[in-house]
Amino acid sequence: MNKNIIKLAFGGDIAPIRNAEDNVYGDLVKYLEVSDLKIANLEIALTNEITSTPGKIYPHKGPPSSIKAITNHGFTTYNLANNHMLDYGKNALLETIELLNKNKIKYFGAGKNLAEASSPLIINKNNINIGILGFSTTLPTGFAAETEKPGVNPIKIITTYRQFRNPEEYPGTPQIIDTYPVEDDLNKLLNTISELKKKTDIILIYAHWGTSMTSEVQNYQKIIAHRAIDAGANAIFGGHQHVISGIELYKSNPIIYGMGNLVFDFVPPFFNSSNTKSIVYFADITKKGIINSKFLLCNTGVNNSVSIIKNNDSEYDCLYKHMTSLCKSLGTRIKSSEDNFITINAKE
Repeated sequence: MNKNIIKLAFGGDIAPIRNAEDNVYGDLVKYLEVSDLKIANLEIALTNEITSTPGKIYPHKGPPSSIKAITNHGFTTYNLANNHMLDYGKNALLETIELLNKNKIKYFGAGKNLAEASSPLIINKNNINIGILGFSTTLPTGFAAETEKPGVNPIKIITTYRQFRNPEEYPGTPQIIDTYPVEDDLNKLLNTISELKKKTDIILIYAHWGTSMTSEVQNYQKIIAHRAIDAGANAIFGGHQHVISGIELYKSNPIIYGMGNLVFDFVPPFFNSSNTKSIVYFADITKKGIINSKFLLCNTGVNNSVSIIKNNDSEYDCLYKHMTSLCKSLGTRIKSSEDNFITINAKE
């Protein structure tokens, strides 16, 4: 084992209702067991609270016992900044944090107040200092942390609409949608990154963003990701869309815009087959940066185990072509290999 490299595994959204002894990760386990740093998004609170937040159409939660299932041979560091973490109120978030602390599971992106929610998690491993930040742009009313209020680390987004054509000549023409982050919120993130860069070698960011049920990358996502990397971040990992999205390399730094559902025991009525595919990203972290970026395509664990989609599976070719197209639109090349990994920015 190289003592100057950290093997990273980064997974998508995890929303479990599992017994502690359940097999969650299936054949993905052998890849996670050899990874040093394993991060994913915990999409729901693990709580005994029974009253959901008023106004939530699809409130989700999991039992506290699920913590054993999702961490057994699995991920050991979780983002909490998302639009379901307070579906059952602030006490559900605090109960989840207490549960994670009790089980010695690291977390970031939410807390008992804004200072805690926006604070980076710093991990030192193999002589490398890594800073990890999480934020959410999807903010149901009351979910954003405040000075004296529990919640998630927020970046608010402004959405505007403008005419594409003269509506008198072209009635019914769809409007152009513009999105951009609130500058004060973005600047807080950028300042945190700049300060974090002074005491860490590598900065990883999880972003809960995008538009549910679409792979399309919104303008505000690119603005945040590019400016975060300009400020010193080394990689951005995204979730929330419930489908996989493309990968961009900005100044050689990976931006995985949407990783999809990895373990998701809820099936809302609007879900379809596209919601059962996921990306698990792997790379080597050195003091100088991230190298050997690659990913596996997986079938989501929906009340069963995650399964890797192998290159001889019947569904592989179609999904690989889809991912190739999504990445090409962002200027990125990918290449399939015999070991089922797909390399990013593969040379011809």
